[in-house]
Amino acid sequence: MNFGHRQDPLRAMFQNMSSNQFFMFPDREEEPQSQGVSEEFIDKLPEMEEGKEADCNICLEKVGSNGNKSCVLPCGHAFDKSCLSTWLKDHDSCPCCRTKLD
Repeated sequence: MNFGHRQDPLRAMFQNMSSNQFFMFPDREEEPQSQGVSEEFIDKLPEMEEGKEADCNICLEKVGSNGNKSCVLPCGHAFDKSCLSTWLKDHDSCPCCRTKLD
């Protein structure tokens, strides 16, 4: 389309925008990656109640099967303790619902 001596209106609107503004992302710094939780936090996690059953969403086996210890996060998700310990060394959230752990 020919706009004569005027600049293309869409080009004028977007020429000074950063990619974050163009895609409607606020200009903010990236949040730092989580550092995981302390060994003390992992050690204090309660075991799953006797008689309850759940599947570990990490290894997909029954929680507590094969002699593994079970544990439950504050959000209520249960895991094999060895599976969850590996996850929690690098993350500070539940692997299922991403609830932040303190």
